[in-house]
Amino acid sequence: MPLRAWAETKDQVGVLIIFPKEVVFISNGMLSKNYIRQLDLFCRHYASLDIWKDDKLAMQYNIVSASLLNFLPDIDVNRHESIYRSLLLHQRLSVFEQDRPAILENVSMENLAAGTWAAIKQHPAIICTYHLGSYRLINLLLVKYNLPFSLVIAKSVIKSQGGTYAALHNQISGGNNDGDFGLIDAEEPTAAIQMLRSLKKGKSLVVYVDGNTGSGSVARQKENSCPLSFLHQQISVRKGIGFLAHASNTPVLPVICYRKSVTAIALKFHDMIYPHQNMDRNTFAQTLMEQLYDFASPFIRAYPEQWEAWLYLHKVANIINPVDTTHEMRHLYQSDNLVFNDRLFGLFKTSTAHYLFNKASYMSYPIDKHLYALLQNPRIEKNNIDVNLLTELYKHSAIITT
Repeated sequence: MPLRAWAETKDQVGVLIIFPKEVVFISNGMLSKNYIRQLDLFCRHYASLDIWKDDKLAMQYNIVSASLLNFLPDIDVNRHESIYRSLLLHQRLSVFEQDRPAILENVSMENLAAGTWAAIKQHPAIICTYHLGSYRLINLLLVKYNLPFSLVIAKSVIKSQGGTYAALHNQISGGNNDGDFGLIDAEEPTAAIQMLRSLKKGKSLVVYVDGNTGSGSVARQKENSCPLSFLHQQISVRKGIGFLAHASNTPVLPVICYRKSVTAIALKFHDMIYPHQNMDRNTFAQTLMEQLYDFASPFIRAYPEQWEAWLYLHKVANIINPVDTTHEMRHLYQSDNLVFNDRLFGLFKTSTAHYLFNKASYMSYPIDKHLYALLQNPRIEKNNIDVNLLTELYKHSAIITT
């Protein structure tokens, strides 16, 4: 998590952002004073946020920590909490920056082929992106180049932010091209038909590949999904994008946003992917999803704190590489130095219950308030826990020796 403070040089005033590997001075000559001040306020807020005072945040943190453990096991568990706080910061920054087109002047475009926007004006594309970095900036970029598009998002997002998206497009575009923007509910059974109609009208589609919503019933979503190797595990992903691209002979343009530092924002483009009409539709759809996740994986590894999808990755996770939980039982009786294993387990509570959370399996187990309090102690006293319960906790590695 970055530390920050107001800093002053001989000629400039700005914010000093101190990241683990760098020190960045943001002068107010680069960006507006308001943006700099807001950025500083956000950094201060999330750096000091006590997630354990909010039951919802504590529960959410445990889920994020579980996915980090399962999918990126090389990350030290001691980093999980700072990664979660940074995730919340980047999530907030994405919302904050979505209506500031001036920020695009400071965004670097990587691997953007010459003539891409002209080609999309002639023939719409399916723009596949991810919930990484300031991921809403892609919408501003399309408006900047006067490219008609439909945004495919979840019903809940349309309900809470749909009006904002439409108003922003109207404001930034000058209100002259109301028909150049549309919203499609990804959960509607008719979503695929709406997307196809949008393409036929000359509108590109913006689709978030790593979302966990799909069209139609649960059975239909399952039928439209495929297993995919991802990082250290496997996930179930929707392959409707591939079907749609193949059926409509529409090219796919993958693009991912990430921050090299707090103000160094980049949009990395993949080469355009064209449907193989000599390949059967199902095979192409599977191959496309593999390409899309292969493109994103290195960025998620490098910038895990910027990936919002940690919040719901567990919903599509398939754990094929179990976390090693083996240890020798005899240590329980030879040592008095017992501690809660916060690498493999977590604790959270609601207004009515307390839970022990197994990160390896995403399973929650109700426990009483007394045990909940004992497990939070830096050192666990054996005599305070029933011997059978203590043995069970140790057997499953919830308690370990030091």
